[in-house]
Amino acid sequence: MRETLDLHVFIDALGWRISQAHGFLEESAPYRRPLRTVLGYSCAAVPSLLTGCTPSEHGRLSFYYYAPDDSPFRGVSRMLRLLPSPLARRGRVRRYLSRFVARRLGFTGYFQLYNVPLKHLPLFATCETGDIFAPRGLHPCRSIFDVLGDAQVAYHCSNWRSDEGTNLLAALSAVTLPQTRWAFVYLPGLDGLMHAVGTKDSEVGKRLTFYEGWIRRLYKAARRHHDHVRLTVMSDHGMTDVTRHCDVEGVVESTGMRFGTDYVAFYDSTMARFWYLRQGARATIERCLRALSYGSVLNDAQLEEFGAHFPDRRFGETVFLVDPGWLIVPSFMGRTGLAAMHGYSPDDADADAMIACSEPIGPHLRSITDVRDHMSGHRTIGLREDGLRAPVACSL
Repeated sequence: MRETLDLHVFIDALGWRISQAHGFLEESAPYRRPLRTVLGYSCAAVPSLLTGCTPSEHGRLSFYYYAPDDSPFRGVSRMLRLLPSPLARRGRVRRYLSRFVARRLGFTGYFQLYNVPLKHLPLFATCETGDIFAPRGLHPCRSIFDVLGDAQVAYHCSNWRSDEGTNLLAALSAVTLPQTRWAFVYLPGLDGLMHAVGTKDSEVGKRLTFYEGWIRRLYKAARRHHDHVRLTVMSDHGMTDVTRHCDVEGVVESTGMRFGTDYVAFYDSTMARFWYLRQGARATIERCLRALSYGSVLNDAQLEEFGAHFPDRRFGETVFLVDPGWLIVPSFMGRTGLAAMHGYSPDDADADAMIACSEPIGPHLRSITDVRDHMSGHRTIGLREDGLRAPVACSL
């Protein structure tokens, strides 16, 4: 018996403003609105979309957090530091080393060394050691894949390790199977493209046209093999064009404070995060940061509002967030600039994600943390004993 198929297409970094400027998929998915994102990067936003939980609930804000007593990198770091510095700084070598480290440590999720100084690796751990798209991959939060598994729904999910062409062909095959009830198509390429060329380059329009063509093809094929198809296209965050660079690391070092003696820092692309080893270091560094005109130190109330307050301070005793359009260069993410970036304040209009559907959507869809319930087809939410949101009903 042919029944309903829920077809979900995830396009990384397709912000609301970008989708509207290009009139993206307006005919096939006319019911649409912006979605508020969360503080952090894709490693925070995608888990929020999959679980309905905030970063402070699912435990992910940035890829790296402070863990000097439990760092998995202690042994492997000693090996990596034997490499000559000029060689270890090369992008291609870093990518190879990232694969080596992931295999050595048994990581099954997305992992990159980026530009993290190898000598500092033993101070940190990474939050995405497992596959977040697998059942129980975001434990203790329940992701959509846990909901589907518990409901014994036959579903298809793209392999995030594969290229987009492979994922699209696999999805096309899956939606033609009458037994498939739910599908998730993962398209990350737009994010990397806009990092390289910005949001207004003609290549962005070409990529969106390519996506439109494939989504229509998937939708048409699905409708030939199912009585009813519900199409949803969504993203995790938007993208902001970079206009200026700032060297936060250089500014902090100018205070005379010493990394590893007075403080520890992690320099993301849009955030600088600090932990303190000596009395007085916090006051000195925060005074320095507050004097900067291109960012602000986030207080606990702001972190709470953004769903990113961690009582154990693993992601920073002090979190300095730069203003939209600014990029920290150099950073532990890279030594050169990018054309566009995300990870700014969720209040930035360019930060909004988007959702577009073939059928009307209710007023409850306002944030990426509301998407999991939309994907699971139910609206009843309860609380677990530990306070995390969890579904208590499912109508899949």
